[in-house]
Amino acid sequence: MRQMLRRAMELKFSPDRPINQPDQDQLDFLTPFVSRIFAALQQTEAPFVFGILGDWGSGKSSTIGLLEHQFRQNPFPSQSNYIFVPIRFDVWKFDSEENMLLPLLLSFRKKFKELFSEDTPTERFKESALAILGSTALSVGDIGFRMLTKTLTGEAYKLQDIKENLEVVESDQIDRVEELFSKWYDSVEAIEVKFADFVEDFSTRVAQKYKTTPDRVRFVVFLDDLDRCLPTTVISIIESVKNHLSVDKCVYFFSLNPKVVSQGIRTKYGGLHVGGREYLEKILNYSFHVPSPEPQMAGRYVEEQIAQLLTIPKGERLEQLGEAVGQCGLTNPRKLKRLVNTFSQLVSNHDVGSLQSEFGNLVRLIVLQEYCPVLFERIAIDESGEFLLDLKDVVGKRKKISEFASVYGETFTSSIETLERMEGAVDLVSSTGSNFKNWAELARTVARLGS
Repeated sequence: MRQMLRRAMELKFSPDRPINQPDQDQLDFLTPFVSRIFAALQQTEAPFVFGILGDWGSGKSSTIGLLEHQFRQNPFPSQSNYIFVPIRFDVWKFDSEENMLLPLLLSFRKKFKELFSEDTPTERFKESALAILGSTALSVGDIGFRMLTKTLTGEAYKLQDIKENLEVVESDQIDRVEELFSKWYDSVEAIEVKFADFVEDFSTRVAQKYKTTPDRVRFVVFLDDLDRCLPTTVISIIESVKNHLSVDKCVYFFSLNPKVVSQGIRTKYGGLHVGGREYLEKILNYSFHVPSPEPQMAGRYVEEQIAQLLTIPKGERLEQLGEAVGQCGLTNPRKLKRLVNTFSQLVSNHDVGSLQSEFGNLVRLIVLQEYCPVLFERIAIDESGEFLLDLKDVVGKRKKISEFASVYGETFTSSIETLERMEGAVDLVSSTGSNFKNWAELARTVARLGS
């Protein structure tokens, strides 16, 4: 850079909000991805269940936001025979509900009111909606079963209690228990039929509004933020939708972290040999995997965000920042925002000019502190620099982990495995005009100013 920076602006943090407009895609990786999904949807027959798969912070909610934008801009795609009605359900807001289908069905009702704000539902539509809501309330989950047993037997039995103690039920209760199971079973069987009627009535109203036929209407249902729910809740909502609501005219998109699904399967199915991948292949008809931004774009994004914080003159660049981000392999959008916020916190507490030559190293140390804290703490007390040099040799495959452990102990082994995915984080480089005598002092500065 041509001029020395002296001080940063006041502290600013970048919020971690999903995007919903193409011009907000600063990493330039989701817009092409969403276009492919939108194009595929034009030729999709219903019912169909898609998955949008990715780690936490990878861009799943932003993908859904951009898809919703596509529908708002183009509800009648010329290349499609269908009219699309998008419905969004943020599952985590109802994570404590025992019957997750009820709030999902109310999302349909909310969309109806949005489309027909100046109109009232027909009697047939209201009857259909009430029927599906009532049937669902009495059939899905243990709460519905307890409601029925209270009515029929005077005591609120749990479904599991009945299953496990059926052999001790007195003979004079057999008829009531049989009636109980029959009513509960009929309610379960009725959900899909009643929901199909509900969807048919809704599609008829939509077709009338847009002067087309009901067979051209498709409801596209986005179930977002499943990652935030308990793993068992994730499995429950997936199976409930797949088993009860997968009807004609409906296309579902599940936003999922496969790791959460695997954890839920282990919790729910115990010793059964069911893997996360096999489970998702059975439930989802097709999965889209959220791509990662290009490292170069990730680096440029961090450069631009930090340049705004430091009021860098237009045309100036912070190349060492971008290079460090790329070398660290950091491309997850949420992690990039955390990096920018941590960097902002750090430089707001210090004279920027004295840190300027170390910007690239600061990025590397922030990444180490965030994702390999044990290694970072050891570097901060490594006055000789030998630990860091040996660590570089291990990550660069010039030294075996066993050799490293024989000198420094087994404590760092798991951290080294993490570091191998972001090996550039240890590539600290000597800087001309540095104000720090060694890496340990710089690391301690990061620890002190970034907290």
